[in-house]
Amino acid sequence: MIIQNIKAMTLASHKPALHLAALLFCSNMFTSVLQASSLSEIRALTYNESPHQADTLSSSELIVTLHPLSTKSIAENNYRQALIYIEQNDVNTAQSTLWQALRQDNTNILARELLVSLLLTQNNFKAAISVLETGIAVTPTHSKFPLWLAQTHIKLGAFERALTVLEKNITRFRQQSTYLGALANFYQQNERHNDARDYYLQALKLTPQDNRWWIGLGMTAEELNDWSGAQTAYQRAKENSFMDDPLLPFVQQRLSMMRTQLQQ
Repeated sequence: MIIQNIKAMTLASHKPALHLAALLFCSNMFTSVLQASSLSEIRALTYNESPHQADTLSSSELIVTLHPLSTKSIAENNYRQALIYIEQNDVNTAQSTLWQALRQDNTNILARELLVSLLLTQNNFKAAISVLETGIAVTPTHSKFPLWLAQTHIKLGAFERALTVLEKNITRFRQQSTYLGALANFYQQNERHNDARDYYLQALKLTPQDNRWWIGLGMTAEELNDWSGAQTAYQRAKENSFMDDPLLPFVQQRLSMMRTQLQQ
């Protein structure tokens, strides 16, 4: 069940939603979480061997050939061990193993991401917030942590805290469209539509094919009574959409309404 919940988090970004902040919280961070299909493959990853070699080496050969592990290597091993515990649905042991990994190397991003995902799955928001705040401090160039922290605050109804997190870290991520779009969306939800429009436009300069930002820009333009701007944004979203895009009906509906507004 835990594994299914984690996978569901990664798939949520493909579902239609008008509140785009929910889309931003999800990512493909777990697409490689369960790549190793056997214990021998995980051992192979640890020792830089092929799976076959990992199965055939004797314990005496390993003692002879292995060098003492660094704290980073120990943390990586703990992370891989936690994956095994998750496969076995032993979440408590997986969590304690991930805590061990972070004690060995608090910059281990994969271990921190996986621990946060488990904590959020269990609705342990207080612990998740603490882990994310530490992650921002020790790995300040990793944009997922402030995005997830902001979204966690949103889940708890602490909108101002979420906005503070994103604004505080914006200088490091001005070249990341997802971050700019997230900030635009939070401004939009807080009815700061001029700020929202500015950041949607910045995001679109980086990724003009991303329909989330075109739709967000269209919705913001509507709030500013800029019917022409909204029509242009929705038209671009329509042009970028595939026929099976779940947001296409919404875009077509808003386009029709904008035409009506412009004819009045």
